[in-house]
Amino acid sequence: MPSTTQIPALAANVKGRTFYVATMTYAQVKQQIGFAYEEIEANRDLKEMLQREIRSRTRTITDYILHNDQHFLGTLLIGVWGGNPQFKIVSMTDSNELMPNLDEGMGFLVLDGSQVFFALDGQHRLRAIKDAVEQDPGLGKEQIAVVFVGHEPTKEGRQRTRRLFTNINRRAKPTQKAENIALDEDDGCAIVTRRLIDDHEWLSREGVVRIFTATSADDRQPRLAPANIPKSDHRAWTTMSTLYEIVRGLGFDLDPSMLADPNEAIRPNDAVLDESQRVLSGRIDDLLAACGGLRDRLDATADASELRAPDGDEGRGHAFMRPVVQRYLSETLGAVCGPNRVNSLEWGDALETLRGMDWEIAAAPWRAVFNPGPPARMMTNRDHSELLKRLLAAHLAPETKRQIADARREYKDLIGSDYPVSADALAARLAAGGDAA
Repeated sequence: MPSTTQIPALAANVKGRTFYVATMTYAQVKQQIGFAYEEIEANRDLKEMLQREIRSRTRTITDYILHNDQHFLGTLLIGVWGGNPQFKIVSMTDSNELMPNLDEGMGFLVLDGSQVFFALDGQHRLRAIKDAVEQDPGLGKEQIAVVFVGHEPTKEGRQRTRRLFTNINRRAKPTQKAENIALDEDDGCAIVTRRLIDDHEWLSREGVVRIFTATSADDRQPRLAPANIPKSDHRAWTTMSTLYEIVRGLGFDLDPSMLADPNEAIRPNDAVLDESQRVLSGRIDDLLAACGGLRDRLDATADASELRAPDGDEGRGHAFMRPVVQRYLSETLGAVCGPNRVNSLEWGDALETLRGMDWEIAAAPWRAVFNPGPPARMMTNRDHSELLKRLLAAHLAPETKRQIADARREYKDLIGSDYPVSADALAARLAAGGDAA
């Protein structure tokens, strides 16, 4: 049976959340405190993604603890769930008229021994302490200040703790984009992205959305998957970060609360989230069908890498297998179909145009971000990405002949050859009522 834990502490409160200030030895930290991803995110892949690239980023802190006799570390913010926490106030019999009520926040945090501690802030320091004590157990007697905050392992409790985690990290050392997507409880697009990964019939399949990348055998922490997908990946269609960008691009006519700046977002209500998920799920399904029948082709093959480079030939690869294409096609669709455009393109008309396009990556307009080489490689810098967006707009719904001419000229300047689709062919798609000049 777990033994009772008593921790001398000071109690305080902010916005209805009680927290407790205390100290722990490095040995206690090493043994008792885990990481946030272990407790506040239910999805297995997201847990592994949230382990972050801690190992390589904490070596300097570990060395500092091991080799600097004057080492000092800032406070760890610790989430606590379970343990039936009770705060026992210590009464002071020797009153001091100069400091009345001094004992009101002083006492012991008492837990029944079943509690779980996890770091909400200071995860790099936590990793460094664990590594340093493992190398030099004598450091276990060192102490560090800690702040305990309560956490309820319920849906609402996890939301509240995720929000605290992202608020702290966003306003201090910025969290990585994927971490915010995985944890943010105010950004509507982040919430729907997670829902799609969990609930969408196809996107929820193992490996379809790449969340983390493999690491070496001696690395305890899987690394965050970058935005690109390795040629050797046999299952992935996209990455979590790119799926988030797809969601933002395709959400062009959703409730405004869905598309607010993530740093200023206020959580959309449940009805808006449910409707947004339904709409976005349908639009992603539409794209997977219209963009060269990608889903059917992926389902028909045992190896996704064969769609990226059939028989090793990247030039014959499917353009919609590339995150840069997925992102900027979605962004362009949001621009040309969005309600803020004078001559807004109907979603069905956009899909019809996409069905008629050549989806080999070496074809137009994808050639804007693909260099056939040798060696063949993707070109994802700003100039090439912006060119892709301009060419996509010219294909889907150009507003003027000047817009078409400018896009074709920029292609020649950047790529070094004439654009293979004629100006007349693109002009046939001029938006109804658009300026033909």
